[in-house]
Amino acid sequence: MAAHKQSARYYKKHPHKRKAAEDALTERIQRKVKIIRELDDEFQQALTAHPSDGGRGLSDGFNGALEGDIDTYNAKKAAHLAHQGKDMSSTQLDDFNDILAANANDHGFAEKFATHMGAKGTLNFWAGMNPYDAHGERATQLARTRRVLGTTLGTATRSKSDAMQRWKQEIIKAGDQRFGNNADHDPYGYQLMSDLMYHGDYEDKFLGKYTQSLVDFEKRQLHNGFNDPHDLWHGSQGQPGLYGGMSNNTVNEWGNDPMKGALNALGHSPGASTDFFSHKSNFDYLVGGGDKGTARDWPESTLVSGEQGKNFAPLGHALQSAATGAAYDESHAHELHRGPEQVEIFHKVIAAYGGNKGLMAQQPGVSDGLGRIGAAYIDHLNYGLDNYLDHAPQKGTDHLLGTHGHGINPDDTVGFMHAIGGNQHSHSIVSNAQEVFTASRIHHFEGTEDAYRVAQIGAQGHGALDEGRAEDIGAHFNEKKNELEESANWKKAGAGVAVYGSMGAIGGVAGPAAPVAVPLATGAAGSGMTSAINDAIDADVKSDEMGLAPRSYDDIKAFDRRAELNATDTIHRYMDDGRLPPGSARDREDDLDQAYWRGRGRTDGDNTK
Repeated sequence: MAAHKQSARYYKKHPHKRKAAEDALTERIQRKVKIIRELDDEFQQALTAHPSDGGRGLSDGFNGALEGDIDTYNAKKAAHLAHQGKDMSSTQLDDFNDILAANANDHGFAEKFATHMGAKGTLNFWAGMNPYDAHGERATQLARTRRVLGTTLGTATRSKSDAMQRWKQEIIKAGDQRFGNNADHDPYGYQLMSDLMYHGDYEDKFLGKYTQSLVDFEKRQLHNGFNDPHDLWHGSQGQPGLYGGMSNNTVNEWGNDPMKGALNALGHSPGASTDFFSHKSNFDYLVGGGDKGTARDWPESTLVSGEQGKNFAPLGHALQSAATGAAYDESHAHELHRGPEQVEIFHKVIAAYGGNKGLMAQQPGVSDGLGRIGAAYIDHLNYGLDNYLDHAPQKGTDHLLGTHGHGINPDDTVGFMHAIGGNQHSHSIVSNAQEVFTASRIHHFEGTEDAYRVAQIGAQGHGALDEGRAEDIGAHFNEKKNELEESANWKKAGAGVAVYGSMGAIGGVAGPAAPVAVPLATGAAGSGMTSAINDAIDADVKSDEMGLAPRSYDDIKAFDRRAELNATDTIHRYMDDGRLPPGSARDREDDLDQAYWRGRGRTDGDNTK
């Protein structure tokens, strides 16, 4: 205030400025008072709230058992509501959800809530809420409960306290126990916990132990008399999906199968997923071809459509996380994490799905994850495809692509690109990645003969993908003929993803789709440009899914012509800009055409029409 006293004479001469200074000071005081009142309200609520067991509250409502912090108060209030279970009124359930939603990412609250509930108390609560029997408003409320409770528990597992270490151990130990009164029908702890794991970011070590425990339990049960996982998880009477009967579009797509909830959680935790799939027995059991006794026979689930079917999307998400080192739905996963462990997972994926061309088709829903793995390793796939008869080292392929291939098997590469190409969605993802990667290498070698050699390798990669697409459509022509133009038109002009030279522009159309990460040539673009490219690809892939094609091609030859033009579009624009070293354009085009059809020939099967 000294400064104001010293300015009294000044303010007397300038009363309007004095008024402004007083108003500013008044506003500052009001802000402070508002903060104090808000804190006072919180503590008043805590001081006058009665604990659930009666506590030491006085006659005037003062609670002498106050713990001393807001996290504890909120956690106990939420736990008190939870202990009422299915008897919670609609208003009380809304209150419970609101408390968790406001504090789900608060580590102090999450830990206190989880430990106050206890491991078995948490599972008993979710079992007792009967989410599978809910209808109307209750179903909507419980769908929110699933989300905020799963997120809160994920946050809690990241605590290192002794109490949370015990909670995590007890949750895993309770996995093989039934929760309810009917030994044949009540859910296992694994089913309840995995149901909540679709949401939240769980601590890697806990998630790895939990998923390993689940796999080991399932294997033991199959060895001890259960016919298959469906028999195990659906009970002796084969009841419908435990969480599959919810109305109001809140159907839980993985039904009774706890493996899918655990795999979705792994998809959000790359450290845990990489470690989990590094174990050959885990990879072989979940990914293998499905023969009884050698790999998991995945049970059908109640899908969002209400129909029964198999959905392998969670497996694809977990594999993507394991191979790329980033959460499958991370909004800014544009930087690749391809350490030795991730590359090893990639090799396993290539061997499994490339060595058995039919495996991907047997696993509906896995294509998105596999396509994004292919995009993340498009340089390796190009190397493997170009390494026919192990000639890549002599041809300098590693120099051209900026990768040593890391020992990728050429035959597995061919099989994988054929399988990826056979699915409309994954074909779109990897074709866009091929376009951008090839363009970045052309830019890297601008003005040299190597630019054309890179273009040939890129055309070869497009050919391998397109052959798989043509064969799939040919084999199912009547059902899939409308996909021909959509697949042939995988690169929309509006996406602007080309990086074909110093005069070319790296465009970007920011889109909300899940991330596609593509390795680019060093120096081809900064991190901002890299993000723009990946966002453009996502927007492009999303537009393909919307079926924007005005008409369909009526035969595969038309697809072949269009696909070949798309495959060589980048290098043709480069040539049109006048950057042609010695040699005729016609010779260049012939070389590109041969490279494209060489790729088609590598993955050629039978275009059954």
